[in-house]
Amino acid sequence: MFEPGQLLRHFNRKVAVGSAHIKSITNRLATNWGVRRKVDAMYRQSLSPQPVSNTGAILADGLWDNPNHFFRLSLYLTALDSQRTMKRIAIVRANGSAPQRRTLKALGFTRFIEIPDQPEECFAKEASELLCNIHTHRDLLELKLPGDLPAYIFYDAALKRARHPQPELSDPCWKLSLAQALATVSQMNDILPAEDLRHVVLSHPWGLPYGAIAWVAITLKIPTNHLTGYNEGIRIRRLDTPQAFETPVEHLTYKDYRQLSSHTQAQLANIGHLEFNRRTTGKSTDINSRYAFNEQSRQEAGQARKQWLGDDQRLVVLICSHVWFDFPHTFAMSNFTDFLDWMQLTLSHIVNNKNVVWVLKPHPTEQWYGGFQLSQVVPKGLEHIITLPHDFDQATALAMCDAVVTVHGTAGIEAGIVGRPVLCADHSYYSDWPFVTTARSRAEYTELLQNICALPKASLGTIEAAAACFAAALAQPNEMDLRLRLQCDSLTTKLYRGLSTGLFRDARRHDNEKEKMRLWLKSKSGSYAANIIANKV
Repeated sequence: MFEPGQLLRHFNRKVAVGSAHIKSITNRLATNWGVRRKVDAMYRQSLSPQPVSNTGAILADGLWDNPNHFFRLSLYLTALDSQRTMKRIAIVRANGSAPQRRTLKALGFTRFIEIPDQPEECFAKEASELLCNIHTHRDLLELKLPGDLPAYIFYDAALKRARHPQPELSDPCWKLSLAQALATVSQMNDILPAEDLRHVVLSHPWGLPYGAIAWVAITLKIPTNHLTGYNEGIRIRRLDTPQAFETPVEHLTYKDYRQLSSHTQAQLANIGHLEFNRRTTGKSTDINSRYAFNEQSRQEAGQARKQWLGDDQRLVVLICSHVWFDFPHTFAMSNFTDFLDWMQLTLSHIVNNKNVVWVLKPHPTEQWYGGFQLSQVVPKGLEHIITLPHDFDQATALAMCDAVVTVHGTAGIEAGIVGRPVLCADHSYYSDWPFVTTARSRAEYTELLQNICALPKASLGTIEAAAACFAAALAQPNEMDLRLRLQCDSLTTKLYRGLSTGLFRDARRHDNEKEKMRLWLKSKSGSYAANIIANKV
């Protein structure tokens, strides 16, 4: 039998002359395959488990085939004091998961739970019965599901499946996603209680099957963590309660910030300002900042306003859109069914409010994701509503506006840092901070939107608070904290070369990260890197 790398090289020899592009792709795939096997060998060498004893088991997901995910998982395993004698169980897809299984075996996993590609017919039938009385998208979100599974988990999965912000109720994505949710909950309720699980660690806490797995584990009171990466650093969010599940990303609460000394608060804000500057000047591989900020086309506020508004002296409000189908209920959104519902309501109110110039900005990765576009819903020909192009620099947009509206985006924190009042249409992980006004209901949102000029003005205190919030949630690793720096997960297979040549050889940072992770796992802190950043400054 040929290995995939051998097959690709064999294919290259048969490709006709002139197919240089195809040869380039297959050569790259073959190289990545070989480097992956090299990385797997490194895992085997550093993570050889001892004979399993009665110390319980750890359940991890191998559903997401990303080099950084498996590297982070390797660190997590070594950080657990008892990991060498714990049984390691992995959740994988029933088909097409051979590479993931090889990597997981190199990490010491010996048992695999398969998630079927299609749920059994009984779950499809149950889904049909639940959907038979659905008349609105709100009805979908109010469905009562087994184990009190939040209906937004299957709702968001349906949006992702359809790659649409609000599929028609007749779209098969609803039945397919609901059946998958029902099947996953049933499967996890059968399997998880039977294992002596001490840890569940997942690459994602939203969508399917991840969200359903996390929810069942949380309701069974199994310690569950969301292990991920953001802005080139390793992030872990402890999901120990349903409330934590509603804010599944790392952050520092305003209450915890207030308990820091004034000196530490000031240092944390300073880190935030430095990080924001790094983000705006292209010094990060993070996909969102790469697409959001364009230093080459950056303009001063006055210059930008002159170009887009002329001499118009009206209030300028920037409305920052979202990726339409990318899990709108990440923070348990309740005021709207989805981002399209929010945008349609927003447009219905601003279309007649000509006292304000409304500047709408597509999410920076809207074209990268493809599919539905902001331009499809914004009315044309209205002088007080402007839609910016996809590549418009976010720093320029923030500079030219007087206030910012978002549902729960990072743009809200960025706006707070540059001293702009912020209106969030729904709950976010920074709702408790003083630089933002958060609508508690749909009606309150429309009232706040209509009276946008009355939002509290920014002050030095709110600006510094926004910077501190930004630091805890988004700061990259630096020379002071010695955390490992990983390139953005979106680079996918390109990451293998960096893992094989760099990260494994950076012993000092490697050992430092494992020790920090080990100490954090023993603590009660809800956010791993945010805790490090807040306590190291």
